[in-house]
Amino acid sequence: LRLAPGTGWVVGEPSGTGELVGWLRLADGAPPDPLALLMFSDGMPPSIFEARGRTGGHVPTMQLTTHLFGLADPGWVLGRFHTRIVNGSLVGEDGDLWDSSGKLVATTRQLALWRGPGA
Repeated sequence: LRLAPGTGWVVGEPSGTGELVGWLRLADGAPPDPLALLMFSDGMPPSIFEARGRTGGHVPTMQLTTHLFGLADPGWVLGRFHTRIVNGSLVGEDGDLWDSSGKLVATTRQLALWRGPGA
């Protein structure tokens, strides 16, 4: 996992946007197969960290749906995840995964539990 430059929560300065961007690949450099894409769909830190910081610690997944749209080309997979809604302690996050050729290969929707301030 490589987070995009300027990811604020990593240095204690979240941007407030609720969006997290990064690149993922398997540790051994193998091409991303469908199982890897499923893993990548929940492989980034929670995007709420970029909105509120990492004051809540663990943000467990309660429900995750991933739609696969095709086989990914070899190389890094770009992930873009966005917190859509925070309602009390519930967080809704949407994500997209693009392969190295720029093809959208998966979308995700997650419901998670926020244990931070304001929950």
